[in-house]
Amino acid sequence: EETKERFHIAEIYIEFSKIYMDIKNYEKAIEFLIKSSDLADKMSAKSLQCIIYQLMSEANKAIGNIDLTLHYSYKALETRRAMDEEDRQQKLRNIIFRKEAALTEKEKESYRILNAELEHQTKNLRDAYSTLKAVSDIGKQLTATLDLPTIYRSVNHHVKSLMPCDVFGVALYNEVGNSIEYQYLVEDDTSLESSTIPLNQKSSFAVYCFKNSESFIVNTMNEDTSQYTD
Repeated sequence: EETKERFHIAEIYIEFSKIYMDIKNYEKAIEFLIKSSDLADKMSAKSLQCIIYQLMSEANKAIGNIDLTLHYSYKALETRRAMDEEDRQQKLRNIIFRKEAALTEKEKESYRILNAELEHQTKNLRDAYSTLKAVSDIGKQLTATLDLPTIYRSVNHHVKSLMPCDVFGVALYNEVGNSIEYQYLVEDDTSLESSTIPLNQKSSFAVYCFKNSESFIVNTMNEDTSQYTD
């Protein structure tokens, strides 16, 4: 009964933290998360710990503490892995318990699907951690140099480590010319000449993204992109 009460109190602290995060009072949110974490640790409640670590990562990211953001993101990843492994082992024990003889083909397939799902979840968490680490590395290099070409090359390098990137560019808004000017543009690691795109050019994806303050993904040029360009 005492454990249930602690669990309930920990959940209440988490809800309070969410309320404070919604109003951008991240310091207060972190205080409640720490209280909830103390209770979760005493109960070894991994489900609560995973939620707390994820929220701690988000709160620290919001206040710009990259080191703690990575720390709690990694703890959330490790806790989720432990939970998934416990769940997988429990389901496996249940299968063995129900069938003391050899597993049927159907059960083998169920276990294979379960294992594939868990591996997919683990990969997604690992990718999220890699992205946060890359952002942290970029931030550290930005504070280490004021040389813009060096910064552009560094950002390009980190983006390529996260996804295929045959073409990469950095453009700045020119208020006088009402245009976008590419300060850095490379294709297949070959530098291209700088270019300028007027903001009244309706056939440019870059212009659309800048004017609408949003991004979009186009898988192939055969897709209908009329909503973005004329």
